[in-house]
Amino acid sequence: MEARGDGIPQNNHSRLYVDVTCPPRALYVSGPGRGSESLLSALEAQGIGIERRSVADLPGTLTGYLPSKGSS
Repeated sequence: MEARGDGIPQNNHSRLYVDVTCPPRALYVSGPGRGSESLLSALEAQGIGIERRSVADLPGTLTGYLPSKGSS
């Protein structure tokens, strides 16, 4: 994660393990010209569905991240 004015680089990395019972999906957010097609290709090659959004398209509330009814 990169944030302008971030004075604590130690909090930019994390690891987490999750048991997934349905097809895995990831939200990929990037600013203009900041995307990584090689990362997206690697994730998709592993069967991970990707939803791409720009920073400007992120919801303003936590409920905005919930899938809409009928999608998985």
